[in-house]
Amino acid sequence: MLKYLGIGSVITLVGLIHGFYTKDWEMALTIIGVGGVGPLLGVALLTGIFVSGDQYRFNKKVEMEEDKEKKDSWITRLLMISAPNIGLLIVLFVVSYVAG
Repeated sequence: MLKYLGIGSVITLVGLIHGFYTKDWEMALTIIGVGGVGPLLGVALLTGIFVSGDQYRFNKKVEMEEDKEKKDSWITRLLMISAPNIGLLIVLFVVSYVAG
């Protein structure tokens, strides 16, 4: 899982390096935001929050155990990729709110 946390950290660092070198912080925040929200949308798709309750229950009932394990593994990977990006966005939001 550290590999996926590292991938998320690399995306965060690319956004920060871009911001420091070009002074274009809007684009840097866009890179970091997409790196954080993109995987979360993938998690939302895998967990089935965009389907109705009946469809979700049916999918759970017919899902094989090995498919569930694969899906859970992908969910964990995507959350690990988005964690550093979302963490940095929260820190930047708090700093900008406190700084005024």
